[in-house]
Amino acid sequence: MVLVAADGSAAVPRGGEGARLAVRAAVAHAEDALATGRWHGEETMRSCFAVARLQLMAEAATFGQPLSDLACTLLMAVLGRQMTLLGQIGDGAMVLASHHDETLYVPIRPQLGDGEGVTTRLTDEGAVGLLQIREFPEPARHAAVFTPGLRRLALRWGDEVGHKPFFQPFFDVLQTAEDGDQARLDDALATFLRSPTVRQRTEDDVTLLVASWTGFPPPILPGE
Repeated sequence: MVLVAADGSAAVPRGGEGARLAVRAAVAHAEDALATGRWHGEETMRSCFAVARLQLMAEAATFGQPLSDLACTLLMAVLGRQMTLLGQIGDGAMVLASHHDETLYVPIRPQLGDGEGVTTRLTDEGAVGLLQIREFPEPARHAAVFTPGLRRLALRWGDEVGHKPFFQPFFDVLQTAEDGDQARLDDALATFLRSPTVRQRTEDDVTLLVASWTGFPPPILPGE
């Protein structure tokens, strides 16, 4: 499973469009690599971000605009049956729980600058060189990817872990979800993200992607 999210800068004319273009390009590159057996771990993760940046450069050139007009962050999680791979540029966040520890760890710290809303963006010079990648040789039990508007609700900064009471209801729902439930669950999540409970705690746009392993846990390999 490939989870990708981006946050377009509100300070530039086409930040939202940049976010959409970056997500589509990164997803397409990842899915093609996985489908054709050309997925090579960190190398391919890095190329997903490079391809997304090239897409933004092409868009800017087409319309004769500076690349910064499409400024956005980009976060990506690839959840496999035998590994988990994360990549991040910017101030969003991701949380992971394993099958032997339900703590929601934050493997990559959000890239925060010196001021409010200051972060590394995909459109920055040398941004791909600042890409943070983490790989784990096991599947995730739970995972979430989210944009910075949810950090105050979703993270416990002192412990650098996810706030479990925030995430657990989503994971519980996914454990009992069935084929055909996607549209209903998407609508319920959108309603929650627009609710006063959320909007009173953030002034930023919010995006949340959540995934859970369902069914039997993966087998424990010898030596683990």
